[in-house]
Amino acid sequence: MKLPEKTTQTDKTNITESTNVFHSTCFSCGPKVPHGLHLNFQQDGKSIRCSTVITDSFQSYEGIVHGGIITTIIDAALVNCLHNIFNQDPFTGRLDVRFLHSIPTNVKIDIQAHFVSRRKNLCVGEAMIYRDNQLQVRAVGTFMLR
Repeated sequence: MKLPEKTTQTDKTNITESTNVFHSTCFSCGPKVPHGLHLNFQQDGKSIRCSTVITDSFQSYEGIVHGGIITTIIDAALVNCLHNIFNQDPFTGRLDVRFLHSIPTNVKIDIQAHFVSRRKNLCVGEAMIYRDNQLQVRAVGTFMLR
């Protein structure tokens, strides 16, 4: 599903757009990091998505994306999702990642994250990574909003 580049509305929970980079020096999504991942998230209501290819530069075992990089991608998706909904900076409090399959380098992966719940300044989100429409990684995170 291709999302439109920009749609402007006052209610941020109903926008569908390329998300704003709220910290340009972020390793995951910041454009100012030469060797970063340069993830380009798309907001769709209370969800976010991104497709990317992770190169051999980020492998652990030959041809396999490093688990720390996968966890970083999951964290970035959840942070971007929650930031765009609440317009506050989410700080990771807990991140439970379940690796169902290893992810090979140099193949397209699809990242999705969505808001689950909020209680005061704590938010919960869920994120998934798919390859060829097959679930590879699932995570649940708790974040503190500031």
